Amino acid sequence: MGQKNDSITKVSFSNKKNRLFIDNISHLIDYTFSSPDDIEMKGIWHQMMMDYGDAMKFLRKCSDYTKDDITSFQLKIDDFFKAYVGQSGAGKEGVTNYLHMLGSSHIKYCMETHGNLYKYSQQGWESLNEKVKLSFFNHMQHGGNYGAHVDESERSYLKSIFMFFSARATVDFWSSRTTHPR
Repeated sequence: MGQKNDSITKVSFSNKKNRLFIDNISHLIDYTFSSPDDIEMKGIWHQMMMDYGDAMKFLRKCSDYTKDDITSFQLKIDDFFKAYVGQSGAGKEGVTNYLHMLGSSHIKYCMETHGNLYKYSQQGWESLNEKVKLSFFNHMQHGGNYGAHVDESERSYLKSIFMFFSARATVDFWSSRTTHPR
């Protein structure tokens, strides 16, 4: 919440966590709109999130889009956007830059012009960055504690990360070549 507890602050998820959240949001919708008076709003939110989830599946495709894929994508986004702005209570104030790009057909234009957007995805880099961040904060001493005999200037954040991933790569390499009897 905001400082005065009257606004929601920014929430940022990784791609994997965002997909998991969207895939399971129906539970939150059911809880939020549990009153009999909220039955209509519950239906709006369920349909709206289903349209959004279906549209995002089109964007995640690794194969080329067909014209029908692009048309279906934009129809789902249009239905989502109309419900989000007009019926859910979000209004224009709830439209982020990303939602604007979807609702105004900018993404559809890119799909038609450039083909599959998967080839431009940075998710691989974001996934690697998340692995580095998690391993650094959860499995390392943040570049420190090489022992009392090591000078402070010789300590390195990057060396710790490199050593961690080198060890993992070696284990992964050899475990992939090991045959297991059945």
